[in-house]
Amino acid sequence: MPMWKSINYFPSLLDTKEDNFGFSDLLPFSCTHGKGLSVSEDATSVWIEASVPGLKQEDVDLSISESKLWIRGERSEQKEDKKRKYYRKASYSYSYCVNLPETVDQQSEPKATYENGIVQIVFPKKQGAEPKKIALKQS
Repeated sequence: MPMWKSINYFPSLLDTKEDNFGFSDLLPFSCTHGKGLSVSEDATSVWIEASVPGLKQEDVDLSISESKLWIRGERSEQKEDKKRKYYRKASYSYSYCVNLPETVDQQSEPKATYENGIVQIVFPKKQGAEPKKIALKQS
């Protein structure tokens, strides 16, 4: 096998998208690992950002199913200039899935924005979703 082909021949362990090695239910957020996905939270909200370069806002589809947020998008384009003997065909496709934590208030409408190839979704947390403190006593 030529050296240049062997670089991308073996999939990265981090790119295993289907089942996260059988532990997808134990992972707090990700059900589909993607290199352009980030999840963070503060005291009142859960923030999800997905990178979708090459897509326009109308090419992106957001949906929630069974406590999972799906971010999908697809677009293709063709350019041809017969005078210059130039032809280009490109397609862009992204799919991300995030398990929403139990602290997310799914009854409230999330805020979703798109800017410069970045989709940002902000979910409010449920009231009283702070973790319960446990006192540690010396035995």
